[in-house]
Amino acid sequence: NSDTDPIGSALSYSWNMGGAGIYVNVTNATSEDPEYRYNACGAYLVTLIIIDGNTCNDTISDSVYVYCLPIPDFEADPVCENSPTLFNNLSTLGNYPSDPSLSYLWNMGDGGAGQYLSGTGPTDPHPEYLFDTCDTYNVTLTVTDGNNCDSSITIPVTVWCNPQAGFYAEDDCFDDQPMDFDASSPNTIAGDANVSSWIWTMNTDGNGTGTYPPGSDSTSETTQYSFDSCGIHPVKLLVIDDNGCRDSTIQNVEVYCEPTADFDVIEACLGDTTIFINNSDTDPIGSALSYSWNM
Repeated sequence: NSDTDPIGSALSYSWNMGGAGIYVNVTNATSEDPEYRYNACGAYLVTLIIIDGNTCNDTISDSVYVYCLPIPDFEADPVCENSPTLFNNLSTLGNYPSDPSLSYLWNMGDGGAGQYLSGTGPTDPHPEYLFDTCDTYNVTLTVTDGNNCDSSITIPVTVWCNPQAGFYAEDDCFDDQPMDFDASSPNTIAGDANVSSWIWTMNTDGNGTGTYPPGSDSTSETTQYSFDSCGIHPVKLLVIDDNGCRDSTIQNVEVYCEPTADFDVIEACLGDTTIFINNSDTDPIGSALSYSWNM
């Protein structure tokens, strides 16, 4: 503040801050060294009048600048689990007077469980981030300008949970086909949206050729299929929900090969014993056979 007059008489002060605000820390318009909080940023013409004990006075006016804060903003579209979130930084400079250089600091709200991708990091303007799991995260962006003024914004960012593909199919004998496949709940578990698409691939290994019977197809929640060959067949199911999130699974089903019935007979005269020789073959995996004769 100002010096006293040459003879050292006491001074009194009268401040005019040039704009709306409040005095803080127990100061006021007559304090020697006031502290003032303006209601808005901008340039203000501040006037100080000093008066000594002889009622002599002096006046000085000078410009004071209250720096405007940067304006943080961003957007991030919802994504499916295990997909990266792309952040579009929409932050802008504050109004005059403000500094044109901006720096950024991101807090993804997940305690650091996820990871930055594509060489980006927490200080990049437009980071790419893979959250560890599906959830809604309160992401905070702090923007700091060259005047060391900073401002933050927190926006919820959503990662949708994927569906969990699954189906039930009971192993069947070759002649008892078609085999039934069921991908309804609880075999398939929905994520954050309803499952709306099912895609079956029966021939995943080149050995699963066959046909869908009338009324069944490869895009139904439940379906039927007849394999052309017995054996173990890996079947793939892909499910997609209304958010476009997807999951797939491959499960083995088995079509049991049929045994081959055959016999020879040693014919005999009435009253003698007829001998039957069973030549039946087991199925290829050699499971035990049981027999039922009707003479």
